[in-house]
Order: sequence, then C-alpha cells, then structure tokens
Amino acid sequence: MKITSIFERSLLLFFFLFFVIIGKSQNYLGIAGGGGLTGDVGLRAAVVAEFPVNSFMSFQSEVVFVQRANAEIIRRLDPDRDYRQVVLSYLELPLMARFKLDLDAVELFALLGIKAGYSVDMRANYVEEGSLSSEKLSFNTNKIDRFDVGLSLGVGLEKVISKYRKIFIDYRYYLGLYNIDEVPNAEIFNQGSVVNLGFLIPIGKLEKE
Repeated sequence: MKITSIFERSLLLFFFLFFVIIGKSQNYLGIAGGGGLTGDVGLRAAVVAEFPVNSFMSFQSEVVFVQRANAEIIRRLDPDRDYRQVVLSYLELPLMARFKLDLDAVELFALLGIKAGYSVDMRANYVEEGSLSSEKLSFNTNKIDRFDVGLSLGVGLEKVISKYRKIFIDYRYYLGLYNIDEVPNAEIFNQGSVVNLGFLIPIGKLEKE
C-alpha cells in the first residue's frame, strides 16, 4: 500500500470518528504546544480534539505542526560546508486511543496510536564565517520522501479546572515506521520525544453536574 493511500485513509478515519462519536458524549476541543527533549524534535503546536467513549477510554486526534531534525540527511549534503542540522517541518495527523485512570485530584492517561505526516519544508542550518545561516533543501534533489508514518505513544496528567475545562501535560515518543529515504538500499527514519502542555474546553452539550 502506498504511503499516500495510508495518509488519505487516516484522514477519512478521523472524520468518520468525528461525525460518529460527536453528540453521543461530552467532547472536547483545544490547543497544545511544546518542544522536544532531544535534538530530534523542535517546536510543536497542535489543535486537539477528544471524543470520550466511556469513563476509561476516549479517542484523541490532532492537527499538528512539528519540526523534526534528522542527522542522517546531513551525510548527503556538501561535505565542504559546515552543516549542523537538517530540519523538516511536518503537518501531522495523529489518531490515538486514550486510556484514563481517575486519581481524584488528577487523571492519569496513556496514549497509543498511529501518526501520518507530510513535510512542507526542509532546511539545513550551517555555520559560515562564524555566523549561523539557513538553506532551503529540495526533496527531489536529496531524495527524501515528504510523507511519513509512525507509532506515537505517551503518558500524561490532566486536571479539570472549572466547568469541564481541562489542562494537561504529557510526554510522547514517536517512532517512525516508514523509510523516508528514496535512495535504494538506504534507510532514514524519524523519531523523537516531546513534552506538551494543553488546554481543552467542552463542545456540544454539557453533562449535568
């Protein structure tokens, strides 16, 4: 199955879940932002949607902008230039199951799901004459696939603050499952960990207190 087909089916699944689940439970919409704990991930910003199934489980999806650094790509660039980092900017769509444990004061949760992404930009940072510069790279010239698919898992804490409004913090790890290198017999995979802080508000009908 082509990676474009996987991405399109992920989009269809997201909208299917949205229209099937919304209205049957108290759903949430919000925003989140964060950054990587290592050099593999930079800035991350997301619009978050949560669709509860019961008190122990919900579905969560997001529309994400994230910057991923990949040191493997540097090896195919000009060796005479002092390249320090290659950063790919992705638009991603995670589809995750969210398992919850109520601890009264806070709620502990775990996330597990799949993520499809499309890179909209690739840039290389390099040092020249003592100053840091940036260069836009071609996906075709460097034989890097724009699409990516991988496994996303994480853990976090959530707290209701007032009128069903919630704040949360989570740690996530992404493991790329798709080889983004288009060179035969070569492999480049994305990976990295990130911490997010987010805010959710209820949408639709509120449950009675």
